[in-house]
Amino acid sequence: MSIELLTEFEIQNASKEIVYDLVKLTPSDAFKVLHQALGQVIKANLNTDYAKPESLMYPYNPVLKRRKQQMKVDADPELKAFIHSLKTYHSTNEIVALCVKKFGKKRAPSKSSLGRYFQRLKNPNISFKEPLK
Repeated sequence: MSIELLTEFEIQNASKEIVYDLVKLTPSDAFKVLHQALGQVIKANLNTDYAKPESLMYPYNPVLKRRKQQMKVDADPELKAFIHSLKTYHSTNEIVALCVKKFGKKRAPSKSSLGRYFQRLKNPNISFKEPLK
């Protein structure tokens, strides 16, 4: 079975037809409708050539989920205690350097990991591994 891709013109026309109905909904409801419709399309095509890696393309499988890894700071209580014990203000770069000096490069968090940790401290509801709902 060969896969026939739509032309740019066909894609634009199909998109206009979908948008025509979606603009009648709130953005949140439109997103939910698109999400559910895409899931149904994927399920319908799982047994076709689209689902085979050797084909031109295959859909995202919503059943597959990334395993949520624990942040380096949360996984190491000694590291976490050290960061929270700092008495004066330090930039993220300075904290990373202090952690590398005390714990070594392997145990120290990266600058971006530390930034995510600080963001989560400010807002505990943030999840960096799961999509927004």
